[in-house]
Amino acid sequence: MHLWPPPPARTPSLRRLRAALVDALGADCHLCGLYPGAMVDHDHQTGQVRGLLCAFCKSGAGGVSARDGLSQGRLSARASGS
Repeated sequence: MHLWPPPPARTPSLRRLRAALVDALGADCHLCGLYPGAMVDHDHQTGQVRGLLCAFCKSGAGGVSARDGLSQGRLSARASGS
């Protein structure tokens, strides 16, 4: 299940955030880069947005949990352009 375009976000602020992430980093999953990034991923403890994830990566089915430090590193590297 790879949703693109994603269903509309519930709030205007989330719609703006998703649009800003797509403008800055592209529409593909910011973890695997293989599928459209349909969901805004964030740290549940800090609220910090990590990027857009496809349904596969968001579910952890990609073999690496979004809570894993390696995933955080990949998302950070993508965000910084490394």
